[in-house]
Amino acid sequence: MKVLHILNELKYSGAEVMLKVALEEFNKSNIESHIVSKGKYIGNYAKILKEEGYKTSHISFKPAYKVVFNMFRMVRYINRNEIDVIHIHTGSNYLWVLIASKLSNAKKIIRTVHNAFYLNGIRYFKHYIERKIARIFDVKHYSISESVHTSEKNEFNNETVIIDNWYNDKKFEPVDYNEKSRLRKSLKLPVNKTILITVGNGSKVKNYWSIIDSLQKLDKNIIYIYIGNQDPNVPESDYARRSGVGDRFFYLGSVNNVDEYLKASDIYLMPSLYEGFGIAAIEAIGVGLPCILSEAPGLKDFIEAGKGVYYINLDNIVAGICEKIEFINDLSVGEKEEIKNNLSNFAKTNFGIENGVRRYIQVYNSIQ
Repeated sequence: MKVLHILNELKYSGAEVMLKVALEEFNKSNIESHIVSKGKYIGNYAKILKEEGYKTSHISFKPAYKVVFNMFRMVRYINRNEIDVIHIHTGSNYLWVLIASKLSNAKKIIRTVHNAFYLNGIRYFKHYIERKIARIFDVKHYSISESVHTSEKNEFNNETVIIDNWYNDKKFEPVDYNEKSRLRKSLKLPVNKTILITVGNGSKVKNYWSIIDSLQKLDKNIIYIYIGNQDPNVPESDYARRSGVGDRFFYLGSVNNVDEYLKASDIYLMPSLYEGFGIAAIEAIGVGLPCILSEAPGLKDFIEAGKGVYYINLDNIVAGICEKIEFINDLSVGEKEEIKNNLSNFAKTNFGIENGVRRYIQVYNSIQ
């Protein structure tokens, strides 16, 4: 069985991280796994996926005037490698990817929708038509959460099957106070400060600037660690410096030991304007970190975690962040320990690696 995953530029992001974690299970099921990046660049995460064992390639669908040529390059790749299943993870150039997939000798085409889309105008019409064509091509759609499933059904009349995201539950585990202190010293982090952390690539949708705005109003003993690529238009480090909190903002870029930084931190934040189902939030919950999340579609699905997940209204986000941080800081040691155990148990039970991966393996094998 050979499966091809089609993504955009390969970055440290949800789909890529899940695929990295899933490879061991794919190998156990005798699945040969390929990844094609169709972004302008192959992406800095391609090397990590290749080292993990994926067969990675780059077939860019840019510039636009070469899209037909590159579509046929995709067809040749699929046929030359005798791909059985095409698994599409991206919506950009979706129509061209669909046509390439349909023209190939692949036996099955599926797509996972990773975000909840609420669009209007031309963009809505484009997404609606693409999904309609996909159904004509007998493409089966999957969604990563109840919120994404609802969005697809209500917005685009597109029925999906829910297969939840997963995380590496053997790596993202809670630690005790002594291990947390040891990690802070090892990572050269201050021992006696409250550490806020985000993991993800900056963009308008991620809304990380609101955390920086909050820092201006919070105690100077609170610092913010930022892991991921910065927004290319308004880099968060520049914004922090202009806001007067540059000395409390620590930009680390992409790192290989995200789990250690989460374990060394105190509070995880995700103030996104919208999300599909944040894999980074699942990892933070797995570690047992109290989480401050926006009420965006996709993140609301974590409400079932109960104590330890706190929601903020997007209309008053800075005040909400400040209020929740101060509330968490005032919790007793015993209450924080209870939250840690509750959250890690919730994550492992609902989003452990075997849950979603095995369901996709069943989907792949259903062609036989």
